[in-house]
Amino acid sequence: MKRLYLLTAVVLLLGAGSAAPGAPVDDFYGTRLREGRLAYLSGRQVEAIDMLRIAAFGLMDYPPLLSEALAFRALAQVKAERLPDADETLKRFLEVERRFAPWSQAAMPEKERKELEALLVKRIPPDALLGVATLERLVETEQQKIGKLPPGERARAYEARAKAEPKAPGWPLLLARLAVERKDAKEAIRWTTRALDIDEKNEEAREIRAKTLFSRGDYPAALDDLRKLPAGKVESDPSLAGDGFVCLVDAKRWDVAREAMKTLSGEQLKRPDVAAAAKRIPVAVSAPSAEAEPALPRAVNPAVAAVAVPKLVEPPPPTSEEMKKKLEKAVLSKDWKGAAALADAISPFADGEEAEMFYAAVSFYETGRGAEAKVLMAKAYPKISQSPFVEYYAKRVLR
Repeated sequence: MKRLYLLTAVVLLLGAGSAAPGAPVDDFYGTRLREGRLAYLSGRQVEAIDMLRIAAFGLMDYPPLLSEALAFRALAQVKAERLPDADETLKRFLEVERRFAPWSQAAMPEKERKELEALLVKRIPPDALLGVATLERLVETEQQKIGKLPPGERARAYEARAKAEPKAPGWPLLLARLAVERKDAKEAIRWTTRALDIDEKNEEAREIRAKTLFSRGDYPAALDDLRKLPAGKVESDPSLAGDGFVCLVDAKRWDVAREAMKTLSGEQLKRPDVAAAAKRIPVAVSAPSAEAEPALPRAVNPAVAAVAVPKLVEPPPPTSEEMKKKLEKAVLSKDWKGAAALADAISPFADGEEAEMFYAAVSFYETGRGAEAKVLMAKAYPKISQSPFVEYYAKRVLR
C-alpha cells in the first residue's frame, strides 16, 4: 500500500505544477494530510511520516496546511526516534512560520500543538526562536525570569544587569517602573535619568520622569520633559495634558496656557490642580508669544472656548491616496488615535495595499485593538519591505 501511495504521488507530482494561490487544495494532498494525521494519532509513525512528507510537498501554496503537515511529521519522527530528521523538519517549519506566520491558523488539536511547541523549545536554540516573531513567546527571556522574583530580589537583579550592560536602557527603565510601584520618586527619577542618558529618545523613560517630577512639584523640569515627548503624546494622555497645563500656568506662560486649556476635556478641567491653575490665568490677552511653536497642542475644545467662526466653503473630501499618505504620516508621528481613525475610514484593504495594512495594524495595536492588528499584520508582513521599524512591530503584534 505504501509503495502504491508513493508511486501515485510521483506520477501526479510530475504531471502537475504548483497550485495557484487561492486555488482549492488538491484533494490528493489534502487526503494525504488527513491520512498522515490519522496514522500519527493511531501510533503508526512510519506510515505517518511518509504520508505527511507527500502532503507537505503538495501544500506549499497553503501555509496553514503546510504548517500542520510539518508539525505532525516532526512529532512522528520524534516518536519513531528519527531525531536528525525531526530537526530538519522543525527547521523547515520555522522557515514557513518566519515567512507566512501560519501556525496560529493551523488546525492542530490543542494537545499536539502544545507538544510541538514543547519540542521546538527542546530541540531549537533560543536565539532561533527569538528570530521568529510569532514564536518568541516560547522563550523565557532573562527579563521574564527576573520578573518572577520578589520585589527586593528583582531590584538587585535588575541593578546587576544594569551594571553588566551599561549601554542598555532597558534595565534602568525596569528599575524605574519598580520604583514607581514602590512610590519611590527619588529612585524613579534616578533610573529614568540613567535610561535617558543612554537613549535620550526613550519615550517611556521621559514620560515616567515627567510625571514623577510633576508629583514632586518640580514644574519647570517636568515641563521640559513634556515638551520633549513626541508630537501628540501629551494631548492624547489626559494625565499628561493636565500636568502640562499646570506647568505652563506655573511658568506664567499665559498665551500658551490659554491655548492648552482649549484642548482639555470637561473631566480634565475638574481636576483640582487644573481648576486652580485655570483661575490664575489673567483675563486680559497678552501679546503674542515670541515662540515659534506652542508647548502643547492647539486643538480647540468648544466646551472651553465657544468662538464664533465664519463658515467657509468646505474643501472636497480627501482622495483615497491622500488618506493613505495621512495614515502613514500619522503612524510615523505616533498619532495612534488619528491613524486608527484613518485606517477605519480606508478599510477594508485589498491585495496590493499591504503597506496600508501594516500601518493600520500598528495603529490598532497601539490603541488596544490587538486582535484586529494581528490579522492585518499576518497578511501584510510577508509582502512588505523589511526594516527595523517593521520588525519591531511585527514581533510585538504577532507574538
